[in-house]
Amino acid sequence: MNKPKAEIQKFEGNPMDYQRFIRQFNTKVCANTNSYEERLNFLLQFTSGEANRIVTGYSHLNAKAGYKAALDEFKDRYGDPDVTAQAYVKRALNWQTVKQDNTRALDDFAIFLTECQYAVYNVDSARVLAYSENMKLLIRKLPFYLQEQWRNIVYELKDRKQTVKFENLVNFVRKEAKKANDPIYGREVMNSLTPAKQAQNEKISHIPKTEKELFNQNIRT
Repeated sequence: MNKPKAEIQKFEGNPMDYQRFIRQFNTKVCANTNSYEERLNFLLQFTSGEANRIVTGYSHLNAKAGYKAALDEFKDRYGDPDVTAQAYVKRALNWQTVKQDNTRALDDFAIFLTECQYAVYNVDSARVLAYSENMKLLIRKLPFYLQEQWRNIVYELKDRKQTVKFENLVNFVRKEAKKANDPIYGREVMNSLTPAKQAQNEKISHIPKTEKELFNQNIRT
């Protein structure tokens, strides 16, 4: 058989990682072997922690029965949509506050909120994130200047008689993270420029191309 590559990430029992793991395992292992002996061995190899203990327990059965029983146990424990949703809700509400000058942390928060939005999109229990009290807790994770901008968005939505939804928050944070991390005009890039450097850049930007080249040449010399 074509042996699976090691890029399968080990599954330790986090419900948020369940779907990803099953997809990777099916693609890298199940698609390459029909042997239940090999499938069970690889399931042992690519699990850790609680998940590995579950597989180990069922490994005492014959390979086919043990493999299927382990996957059934995984689905029951980690594949339930409500369990997954609650795991996302808990992590979101426990997220660390994003500091004003930490644009990377803002981007990480945006990525996670997007993951929340799509991972539990059709799960009723995930709607708890849209409750006003929980929305306020999530907003408090943002720097103060973004909290103020969010209030403006909420005002505009309510002024149009629209409901404030979780996806509104996700889109807002994603947009602000993208702006803050812009490779040219991002916060870190702009803050790294001294006033003299900014003035020089502005001066250069207004010089015609041929003169600009001469200007740069004079600076180097």
